[in-house]
Amino acid sequence: MGSHSTLSFHAIVAAVLSSLAGGTLGYTTGIINPALDLVEDRFRLSTIMKSVVTCSILVGAMFGSLFGGSAADWVGRRKVSIFAGVIGVIGSVGAAIAPHVVMVVIFRCLLGVGVGLGSFLMPLYVSEVVPAAGRGVWGSVFQWAVTLGILIAYSVGLGLHGVTNGWRWMILLGVVFSAAQLVVSVLYQAESPRWCLAKGRTEEAKRILVDVFGSEERADEEIQKIQESQGQEEAPWGALFSRVWQRPLKLGILLCAAQQLTGVNAIIYYSPRIMESVGFGSDDSLVTTVGIGAWNFVTTIVVFFVVDKKGRRPLMIWSAVLMAVSLLLLSSGYYWFRDHIGPVALICLFVYILGFELGPGPLFFLIVSEIFPQELRGRATGFITLLVWTCNLAISLTFLTLVDWAGEGTTFGIYGLIALVCLIFITTSLPETKGHTLEEIMVLMRSDVSRRQVLGEEEAVGKDPLLETPRVQQMIKV
Repeated sequence: MGSHSTLSFHAIVAAVLSSLAGGTLGYTTGIINPALDLVEDRFRLSTIMKSVVTCSILVGAMFGSLFGGSAADWVGRRKVSIFAGVIGVIGSVGAAIAPHVVMVVIFRCLLGVGVGLGSFLMPLYVSEVVPAAGRGVWGSVFQWAVTLGILIAYSVGLGLHGVTNGWRWMILLGVVFSAAQLVVSVLYQAESPRWCLAKGRTEEAKRILVDVFGSEERADEEIQKIQESQGQEEAPWGALFSRVWQRPLKLGILLCAAQQLTGVNAIIYYSPRIMESVGFGSDDSLVTTVGIGAWNFVTTIVVFFVVDKKGRRPLMIWSAVLMAVSLLLLSSGYYWFRDHIGPVALICLFVYILGFELGPGPLFFLIVSEIFPQELRGRATGFITLLVWTCNLAISLTFLTLVDWAGEGTTFGIYGLIALVCLIFITTSLPETKGHTLEEIMVLMRSDVSRRQVLGEEEAVGKDPLLETPRVQQMIKV
């Protein structure tokens, strides 16, 4: 898409919805950090049940991601957004008033379904509504809101830690994000213009695109580009795993590994435990956790100023460097500076968070929403997001066990080696998508389009006209 001087109403709504979905994800996953000890005291939880309570929302999110992609392609983005808001409200209220820990787990699972739906849907929706020139900034809003939600959760947890039934209030306050998402979706959200065109609703798509671009002429041009690039209305699941789309699928899996398998959620969920392991007291650990949440939020803001100037690829490379170096230094610190590990660990964690929020944090959802074709975008984004929640669950379930078995130093060393592998693959495999339309990116992502074809050095049967455009040739040269 081209640029537009002012952000349209529909693009603003998309950014607001992305913020609310991100806030829901950040708050509902982050609040278990300060609430878990209180829930443990209330229900006398075993170690296994503590892990179940922590991870129940992740199980629900996996189901939301698994079925949400097909639902978004079938009934549209707007209806799925409304459903996610309703499920989020029910889950938050139910978990807060639950009389038994089993009910807490059930409602947290239900809440997770809404979180899983929002985590893939909103970045996808933003990519389909916001013009290419602003897609980097506004696509990063989701992760910024995630970090804000985490910071709010940590702050609320610190404030309510000594309050009777404080854990119930902590969980209940998460309803604010879901309720706001529901209201905005019902009153203001328009359907995705690309989805409308795939379903033959051309006039509806045109009305939205006229608002986005400010003129009928630009809207008609965009409709023509989208229609030329679209294949069948709704591709089967098998198409996602076909040879043609191997390139974006592999790239999505790589980005998933960079975001989840480097241990970020071990820090988000278990930071008090980590802080205590390096010598901080219980109260100091809670305060330090809030500091980590604040730093997490502040570093995300940096992306707003650089993502559409520097591009996705350089940020991902530098972020992987910072993550790998900080994790390996932290691992070494547990062996070399055991008596003075506190300051070293804190510095390493802050550097790691800076790296994460420069790259995999905000850019994962943005890039994944850009690299798949319209007929597969909902299913593909849902599938990759399912992998994210699966990896999140695996890290969350194994972190404490791995620490008990191998120690903190070895655990963070494993995460550091994974980050190093991700750095190698990002450097060799990740293209630059900054400033390019979704249709141009789709041409590059096709595995049956070689670099030589894009550069005009090789003839191809049924060659896409977009291959010959300077913008696509510039993209492949990067």
